[in-house]
Amino acid sequence: MNNRFKYLLSALGGLLLLAVIVAPIGLYISNMGKGLSSVSENWGDFGSYLGGTISSITGSFSLLIIAISLVMQINDRRRDVYAKNLESRIKYIDALIQRTDDNLKYFESEMNLKRDISMLNSSKNTTEVDKNKDA
Repeated sequence: MNNRFKYLLSALGGLLLLAVIVAPIGLYISNMGKGLSSVSENWGDFGSYLGGTISSITGSFSLLIIAISLVMQINDRRRDVYAKNLESRIKYIDALIQRTDDNLKYFESEMNLKRDISMLNSSKNTTEVDKNKDA
């Protein structure tokens, strides 16, 4: 990730966090009144409301983040398995190429041996024909 994207993501996260905190306060004030209360019971109700609302929202975001990280891990695992399979196939193909190369070298040596034997036989036959002509 480049730095610009990280900065944008953190700024967006900060704005979202601010909205999560400000929205419940705004809703409480719009429903319950605009003035500050001197009754401690009202402050207790406000704290319970705020804590319950924010904890529900943050719990939902936590669940979302866990789901996203799980999907990312699954994708990473699939990429790793694919890479390992590809690597094993490449090793197998390399081994086949090596065996083929070895077989070709063996075949070439066999062909050279047959050619040499054939040349020796033909030179032997030529020598015998020459001896028969002289006799």
